[in-house]
Amino acid sequence: MSLRKGSARTNVINKSIGSFRFHSLEIIMINYAKVECKNQNDAYCVKVWLSSSVVT
Repeated sequence: MSLRKGSARTNVINKSIGSFRFHSLEIIMINYAKVECKNQNDAYCVKVWLSSSVVT
């Protein structure tokens, strides 16, 4: 038996500066959200951890 990496539901969204679009996240309860700024390609990396009680 092997453990799956990222057992918690994670959604990684990469968008350019100034265009963050969250369509499917409007109805979903967000447990914790962390925003990291990356200047390599002038892009932001948004990591959203969804609540484990939400079933998609």
